Amino acid sequence: MATGIKASFLVPGALVLGVALSSAGCGSAVPALRAGLPPQNTPAFAHHPGTIDVVVKGIPEQRGKLYVELYDRTGYFQYERVLNERIVPVTGATMKVRLEHVPQGRYVVAVSQDANENRALDTSFFGVPTEAYGFSRDARGTFGPPDFEEGAFDFDGKAASLTVHVD
Repeated sequence: MATGIKASFLVPGALVLGVALSSAGCGSAVPALRAGLPPQNTPAFAHHPGTIDVVVKGIPEQRGKLYVELYDRTGYFQYERVLNERIVPVTGATMKVRLEHVPQGRYVVAVSQDANENRALDTSFFGVPTEAYGFSRDARGTFGPPDFEEGAFDFDGKAASLTVHVD
């Protein structure tokens, strides 16, 4: 299991969700603690021409950093296995972030806002996130992160655009 990166997700009525995932040691596309800056892009992807434009809507606070991360099935929710990531300053309620050098495949995009730039997804006492996050296809899990297939999309290796709503 991943260490140093914990997951917390909010689903109405699921107050102990974040605590359960944290204690299980789940790695996350939505970071709760970042000990150091991760690679911005997997070096193996460098020769691929594909791009995915991620339009993020509903960013509640115009401050901090936005983390946009790409995962495949084998690395899903294992932060140390993020395939491609962009960390950008928040500049508006809607932003477009480009993931470059992406090969053909089936992926999930995860987005989180670190409004106070503490490299953590802040949570309440019960582990409920207090900072914005979202997933491709606007997937939401019931008692934890959404299943891979709920947020997954097929990418042709050329170009794509998708929208992720955060809250």
